[in-house]
Amino acid sequence: MSIKGINSKAELLNFIRNHLQQLVLDTLTVNDLTVPANSSSDLATPPVDFEQVGGLVIGETIIPDEESISNTFSWTLSAPPSNAQDWHPSSNNDFFVTGKIVFVVPASGHVEIQVRCSLDAGAANDRIYLRLCTDFNGTSLATRYQKMVLRTNAQPECVLTQVWALVGLTPGTLTTYYLGAAADSGTHYIKAGGTCTGDTDVTTEAWPQFIMRAVAVQSNAN
Repeated sequence: MSIKGINSKAELLNFIRNHLQQLVLDTLTVNDLTVPANSSSDLATPPVDFEQVGGLVIGETIIPDEESISNTFSWTLSAPPSNAQDWHPSSNNDFFVTGKIVFVVPASGHVEIQVRCSLDAGAANDRIYLRLCTDFNGTSLATRYQKMVLRTNAQPECVLTQVWALVGLTPGTLTTYYLGAAADSGTHYIKAGGTCTGDTDVTTEAWPQFIMRAVAVQSNAN
């Protein structure tokens, strides 16, 4: 499908600005459809940002990328961590460098980082922590983004979910965050993948996929 007279990205953006200033969907009104300015990085091509709607998924990582993959991915958590690298270690960690999210900051500068992962806990009464890291060496985004997400005495094997809300980011910036994880003590694993063999198989450790996602948040969010 093409629009007559539109032969380039610049002409398309001009068409949007001139003809789609107000979009009405039933009772939902979106005003001033805006496209954020490009970052200085050639790789940073911002998506159209519906500032008063939000909810646009602007980045997603899924491990394994197919449910049918039989390989099991495992990450042995440092317990306790002794330095930054222990939060995203290269050893005993199939998620090293891949357990991350890459996105371009939307025009609002507001983003939610969501993660869903499975915990295989090997001990009770331990604390499990997740945090956002700015590099694969485990450097923390800030101490306030390090959160205790579970005490293992309640649910030794479970699916963990965590959401971080970030505000004041620079629109158009290509950004990467890595997941950091650790425990205060014990032996614990983050796992993903594996497949059951058939109707009667209820013993195979077939773990849900690891999902890390960036979602645009509207500029008027409280």
